[in-house]
Amino acid sequence: MITKQSPEGQLITVTWRTILGMAGPVSEQYRWMLTGLAAILGLMVANLESIQKVVCAGHLKWSLSLLVVSVVLASIAYLLSTALKARNDVMYQLEQILGSMEGQVVLSQMTTDQSEVHRQLCKPFFGPMKWLMVRAAEKGANDPFAMEKGGITLIVWQAYAMWLSILLAAAGLIVLMIGLN
Repeated sequence: MITKQSPEGQLITVTWRTILGMAGPVSEQYRWMLTGLAAILGLMVANLESIQKVVCAGHLKWSLSLLVVSVVLASIAYLLSTALKARNDVMYQLEQILGSMEGQVVLSQMTTDQSEVHRQLCKPFFGPMKWLMVRAAEKGANDPFAMEKGGITLIVWQAYAMWLSILLAAAGLIVLMIGLN
């Protein structure tokens, strides 16, 4: 098994952390894409009466439907990208604090069982958030790369959501063009 301190583990960590470091710029890109898609949809809705005169009703409904789903997916992608950015910020702050001399002293003086510490860390959360926190604590206890793997998973989901959003927006605009009288 590869450990985080091994050369292979360090290579994996550096590679994944570099990829995760792109969360900020990607989040900004997703925000602008979401803004553009919402503007297109808003413009169409605001001018619906005049558009109805030149586009078949069925095509217009399909176009608007595809654009609405596209905006929803772009919103999800943007939320995931901002969540990833916040997650990375927390991860780096915790590492700075716990990796400091004072943090190491505190960690070396801990006498409570690790499972009890995890339980207490998760205690104030409730509902689905508690389940996510407990699951993250369990994964982190068993996998030294859990934080990075979780971040990469978020990157993959946000990319798929945005790609599908772009495809649906393009399809919606194509349907609108095909429906022109």
